[in-house]
Formats: sequence, C-alpha cells, structure tokens
Amino acid sequence: MLDILFILLMSNAIGHTCARFNMKANVHHIGETHWQLFNECSKGMLQSFLGSLNTRGYPDRHCLTDWNVLGEWDGKFRIQHAQSKKFLCFNKRARVTLRFNGTDVKCTFIEEIHENGYSRLRSSWKPELYLGFNSRGRFQNPLSFHLKPRCFDWIKLVRCLFYTFVLVAWLFMGMILFPALCTPTVKQDDNEAGVFRLDAKRSDLLNVLWAETITNGEDDWSELADQKLELYEKALLQHYGIDLDKSDKSFASGLQKSFAISTTIGPLDVDDFTTVGKFIAVIYALIGTPLFLTVIGQLGKMVTSLWQGTTLWVVTIVYIFISAMIYDIVEGGSDDVPFIEAIFSIFLQFTTVGEVDNEFHGVLPYGIVVLGLALITALYQEMQQNIEHFIHPFEYSFNRLCGTVERWVGERDEAKKSIAETRIEEENEDELSDYE
Repeated sequence: MLDILFILLMSNAIGHTCARFNMKANVHHIGETHWQLFNECSKGMLQSFLGSLNTRGYPDRHCLTDWNVLGEWDGKFRIQHAQSKKFLCFNKRARVTLRFNGTDVKCTFIEEIHENGYSRLRSSWKPELYLGFNSRGRFQNPLSFHLKPRCFDWIKLVRCLFYTFVLVAWLFMGMILFPALCTPTVKQDDNEAGVFRLDAKRSDLLNVLWAETITNGEDDWSELADQKLELYEKALLQHYGIDLDKSDKSFASGLQKSFAISTTIGPLDVDDFTTVGKFIAVIYALIGTPLFLTVIGQLGKMVTSLWQGTTLWVVTIVYIFISAMIYDIVEGGSDDVPFIEAIFSIFLQFTTVGEVDNEFHGVLPYGIVVLGLALITALYQEMQQNIEHFIHPFEYSFNRLCGTVERWVGERDEAKKSIAETRIEEENEDELSDYE
C-alpha cells in the first residue's frame, strides 16, 4: 500500500515538473563569434531598440548593436542579441521578429557572400527569404529582393580580427620607431666619476697584490687578497646600484610592493619574494587589482561628471605638469636633470607603464598617482570612442575585403570538389567500360 502511494506521489510531482519545463530541440553548436551588422541601404547598424528591430544604430552603442552568432555543424547559424539574449527569427508571415527560444528552423540563417564582398543572410527555413531593411531602417519585404538587392547587403564587422590587425600594425610601427629614438648611452657622462673611482680601486688592488707577492708568504698573501677582492667587489656592486646589505623589510617597501601589485604599475623584482611570498602575491593581485580598478572606475565617473571633451584634456595636462613639479621636489631632483624627465616619469606612472628605477618616498606620491590614474582612465575612454569613430571607414573596407577573400577561398574549394567529383565519375565510367 505504501509503495502504491509513493508511486502516485512521484508521478504527480513529475507531472507538475514537466509542465514547468520547455523541451528544446537537439541543437549542436560548434562555436560562437560576435558581429555588428551594417546595412548598405540604410547606412546604419542592425539594433534591437525597445524590443523592435531597425538599422538606425551606431557602431559605438554596443549594448544595442552587438550580436552573438552561434554556428552549427551544417553551416547554418543563429543570430542572438548580446544584451537581451533574444534570437533573430522570421515568423509565419515572413516578417522579422525576436524570440527567446531560438531552436526553431525559422531562426537559422545561411550566409551568402556576393561578388562585391557584401554578405546576404538567407533563411534556411525558406530559401527565398533574405534579411533586409530599407533606407529608413525599417524591415524590407523579402519579396522585393530582386527589385532592391542593395537593401539586403550587409557588412559583418568582426571587431576582434580588425582591431588585432590594427594593433599588430601599431606594434610593428613602434618596433621600427623606438630603436631609432632610444639612446642607451645618454647617461655615460654621468657615470664618469664612478668609473674613475672603480679604476682607482682596481689599480690599488693590483699594486698591493704585486707588492705583497714578494714580501709575504702564501697564507698571508691569500688573506690579504681576499680582503682586497671583497672591497673591490663591493665597489663594483655599488657602481651598478646593487646593495647586498640592504634590508627590504620596511613598511615603505611593503607599501610600494602592494601598490605596484594592485595598480599593475611595475616592475617588481621576482627575487625579492620567497616561494610562499610568490604564492601570496598571486592571491593578493587577484583580489587587489579588481578592487583597485573598481575604485579607479568610480573616480573616473566622478571626473567625467565634472569635465569632458577639451576641458578634460586641459585638466589632465595641467595635473601632469603640477604632479611633475611636486614629484621633482619630493624626489630631490637636481638642476642638471631636465624637467621633461620628471614629466615623463609621472606620465609613465599615470598610464601604469611604470619605471624601472622609480621609488616613492612618503605617502603623497601614491595619492597623486591614484588621482592621475582616474584622470587618464576617463581620458582613455573618450579617446577610445574617438579612435573607433576615426577608423570606422577603414573597418568597413577591411571587412568587405575579408568578404571578397572569403568568397574567393570558397570558390576555390568548390572548384576542387567539382574536379574531384569529375575524376571519380571518369574512373567509374572506365570501370564500367572494362566489363563491356
């Protein structure tokens, strides 16, 4: 009796559970990429705005115009809005719509690349349906494909590929430029006094060793040689800025290391950390760096609420100049060192590039750097938008070129397949003729 009651209860629970779940079709995804779709007819980006679709979007409004493209094994793909997670689909009336469930065949597309490099998105549900929008950014009836083919042409902006290409070109330009501008022998004159003292130490060492070789025995000479060599080694290490007797366990050095790890302003000497210290430094960076970036982000929002555009540029330049003056006074810069070095040093700190020989003294430089990082972060965000606007025309041309290359590669593959099929047919005909 109890067994029967248990089975009834379980069947009732399972029945209610199945009623709350939607069964999905067996869809096999092979990968995902991200597109922005530019319509040639309306000269705008495909966007999902307030639940409706149009092609009046701007490329820098990523929350509206970014789309996830989910590829499948058979060459088909589904287009999902990155922000709302809705899928782009055709409905039964052959009009475009957005749905949360994208497993229906009406939500699958096939890309066709035209001779001019543009892409056309054809529905795999009905091959005669193409995705298009008119010059006002509204949905274009697929039946007018042959009348207005330009409204069905798309440029898919694959941002990752284009920006990687631009970054590689920028790094290649720096690879050629900086070796011609860097002068590693600039500080040779500053080290003349140190080199002279080092030569004097070496001459004194040789003279003493030669004189003691004649008068002293082997044991006395070895003891004296060890003493003189130790003095010369200390002078040599001091000349290259290496202090073996320096104790690096003060609170100031700890603050410098924690600040460098959290802000990613390096560099750090790996040999300063023990094995346990390296493990703790990794954990400290994983927590401290996101925390610091959160603080910088909040300060950046405060900065952009006060200054924008040209005013932000002026404020940042003036702050760098004033910070360089304070840095030069605190660090005790000499009159022989140009002021441009202080400005460049501060700029390296504000941009998290860092300086090899830099050491902060006191708490004031840390506060200056934090506010400077907030200013530079706000400035970077504005510059990023300006750079995107500037390189958009090149991005369109680059993606059209990629489409042309992709079409050429596809035609070559099809030609190879057709040649292989022709050879197989000829071989089959030869085999049949042998039996006749």
